[in-house]
Amino acid sequence: MPPWGLYVHVPFCGAICPYCDFNVHLRRELPWEAFTEALLAELDFAADHEFAGAPALHSIYFGGGTPSLAPPALFDAVIARAKARFGLSPGAEISLEAMPKTLSPQTLAGYAAAGVNRLSLGWQSTHDHLLRTLGRQHRAADSAIALQQVRDAGFVNVSLDLIFAVPGQSAADSAADVAALIAAAPQ
Repeated sequence: MPPWGLYVHVPFCGAICPYCDFNVHLRRELPWEAFTEALLAELDFAADHEFAGAPALHSIYFGGGTPSLAPPALFDAVIARAKARFGLSPGAEISLEAMPKTLSPQTLAGYAAAGVNRLSLGWQSTHDHLLRTLGRQHRAADSAIALQQVRDAGFVNVSLDLIFAVPGQSAADSAADVAALIAAAPQ
């Protein structure tokens, strides 16, 4: 079997962005313990059936939705169970998608302690008028703060997402977003 990874979908959001076509659900409060238990049961089922005897995982990716709404305990439990049931290759990449306004030094420390070693920040744009068009819940200043918090927490593997062809986005807006991305020096 070639190198393989685990994708864990966290389908919950604090707001639904109008451009999003993913399986997402608007929730402000969630029974995170029940959701975590359901994920663990699904991992056990997969390990006992479809993927019994599979080699160690090369990556785990928490996507969504907005995974960064979940408490660090969810990631700790899922990563620990995946490691116990499948194993993790040395240097396995464990990624988490995050919305800038959902991060804090405390949650970032929890993600790192759980084993997350890569963050994907949903910047989408560095222009507030485009973020409003996209229905995002953060502003450009929040993105810069989040990136600094991520770096302060010791994360060195960081990606920054941008969206292009947004209604009302000019060529100058796009160029400025690219320049800001380059200046931010994600790794």
